[in-house]
Amino acid sequence: MNQLLSYLNSNANDFTAWKDSNEKKDFDALPVSAADFQKWVGISGGDSFTMSVRWIINEVWNESVLSRLPSPVSGLPSPDPVLRAVCYEVIGRACQRLDYYCLPEPLRKSIDDASRKGDKSETVREKIAKIYLDKASQFWTALDISLKRSDMTTNGATEASRPVFRPPKIYESDSFVH
Repeated sequence: MNQLLSYLNSNANDFTAWKDSNEKKDFDALPVSAADFQKWVGISGGDSFTMSVRWIINEVWNESVLSRLPSPVSGLPSPDPVLRAVCYEVIGRACQRLDYYCLPEPLRKSIDDASRKGDKSETVREKIAKIYLDKASQFWTALDISLKRSDMTTNGATEASRPVFRPPKIYESDSFVH
């Protein structure tokens, strides 16, 4: 399937039905590509995997990116944290939702290896999905923090004007110490 999609994309002028199709337009409009999955998550499912999870990509993009950024990625110094978070989130959701055979080979191998050790396939998939979703959550949190910082600096707040937590001083004479 990857070879077919690659051939169709490289010879799109010869295949006008593909070139003008809604599938090709949707595929070209995706915010992440197969190369992003390879780069950020280390999973090479190719264009066929990206094509099969485009609905999950759009779901993550709408729920997690557009809800945070009114004009996505343009306000950031680098779009890398956003794309990385999207890739991890998509892999986690795909592991939860897709059929085993629709998953990229590295995920199937991980599931098989863990299943051979005695775990049930369903619990293994949930564990693997949780790993990717937890990693995505870390990137979303980091993104939220960086957006909050940039918002504070653009609204006139500086490091000095931010509230700083100072632990209360505890003395020996305090009643709760004894």
